[in-house]
Amino acid sequence: MSKKIAGLAVLAGVGLLALVGCGGEEGDDPGQTSTFTYVDASKYDLAIWAPADYNGATNTLNKLIQDFKDSDPKYANLNIGVSGTIAEGNVGSELEKNAAAAADILFMADDNLRTAAEAGAILPLGEDDKAAVLAQSGEAGLESVTLDVYVDNPAQGEEHLQNNSWGFPYRNDNGYVLIYDDTKISADEAKSIEGILAACRREKVDFFYNIQDSWYTPSFLWANDGFFRPSMDQNGVITLASNFDSDGVAAAAQALSDLYKEYGVTVAGTTGGFVADNAQSTVENGFYNGTAGAVIIWNDLASIQDNVEAHAEATADTANPDTRTAANIHATALPTLKVGGQDKALNTFLGYKAVAVNSRVITEYETLDRYNLAFEFARFITSESSQKKFLEDKGYGPADTSLNQSADVANNEFLAALNDMVASGDTVPQGANVTQAFWDPIKAFGMQIVNNAKTANQWGTYRNAKEAIQQIIFTEGWESVTE
Repeated sequence: MSKKIAGLAVLAGVGLLALVGCGGEEGDDPGQTSTFTYVDASKYDLAIWAPADYNGATNTLNKLIQDFKDSDPKYANLNIGVSGTIAEGNVGSELEKNAAAAADILFMADDNLRTAAEAGAILPLGEDDKAAVLAQSGEAGLESVTLDVYVDNPAQGEEHLQNNSWGFPYRNDNGYVLIYDDTKISADEAKSIEGILAACRREKVDFFYNIQDSWYTPSFLWANDGFFRPSMDQNGVITLASNFDSDGVAAAAQALSDLYKEYGVTVAGTTGGFVADNAQSTVENGFYNGTAGAVIIWNDLASIQDNVEAHAEATADTANPDTRTAANIHATALPTLKVGGQDKALNTFLGYKAVAVNSRVITEYETLDRYNLAFEFARFITSESSQKKFLEDKGYGPADTSLNQSADVANNEFLAALNDMVASGDTVPQGANVTQAFWDPIKAFGMQIVNNAKTANQWGTYRNAKEAIQQIIFTEGWESVTE
């Protein structure tokens, strides 16, 4: 089936882009909570959807909003603010459910762009803005927001809009690393899952690795030369070409299942072991009270360190004070998994986050004022100076290539670990073509391991790992390839 957009909004957007000159030049610009709350966006001169931790009077986003208002007298009295708080990975689906309440500016993950574009909810960038994104974020940054979509043009029939870019990248840190406590696990033990689990058994602490979450599950499928390549054909159909059903990937899945069979536990904070979960509150509580040894997770290093410091302070005057400090908690590259006697590095997704402009700035207002204001703000909030502020205040990894090579990034253990994995080839770009056709079967396969690894038949109703992969993952939209 072709992927089509409600054509009026996007076609109107393309036309206005041409009218005002390539991007509105006429007026001149995880774990996060998944809870979505919003107010009427029309109450603002410019409304924003952003994650909850971006909001608050003293938060970086609100400081940058004020900087934007101070940058030009014409913005000084505008009411610009957050009308809805939502995790960037949930924006696409929320737009489908709450389009009427949507804000003008949308902070969103790159894999949400297709859903939003196909719903006619966001506008493409003009050529000048695309060139600016390429100069600032490089080819990878531009590719993360660029995709083809189909439009029903009432005058011309189906129209294929090719090579359009749908947002301004501002973060390139949407990946995961290993975080560990060096009072429980040594730096050498942290290099392999086997070493981590042996240390956790010795220390009676937990290793959190959420293999039943579709964002983390692929990490071991990629380890032994696994790959997938999403692509769209001329009819708008997305195909996921992959070798996940190869003997090598099946061997990695078997090795991981064997480890869960031996070390898996269902309740954290008891005997210690392999916990197939990494809920932020559970993980942080584990590090707080000393029952967590390591976790594979995204950028939660600072919060985990804060929890360790808080427990040390809370127990300082007790009979058993916690002497750990933030310096005992480290972020490093993902560990290896032993497959066929060889150490194979886990891989992480590495996605971008972007700021997109809602098509409502055209369809719901009679002039170009809201349109120009939205693009001006989107450029400002993703500029080098704004990204630097997010890096300094929040530790967010910049999409700006020059900032990504800065001392601030090198001195941030989480971001440095991601860059180490980029250098070693152990990251996989997420991008706009990763859709539910990928997420759902991958999640189901991870759950298959957790639900069956400890049973008499380790693969449930399937004879082996390879058959389980073939039957669970290779569903509609997947294609088995060897290279």
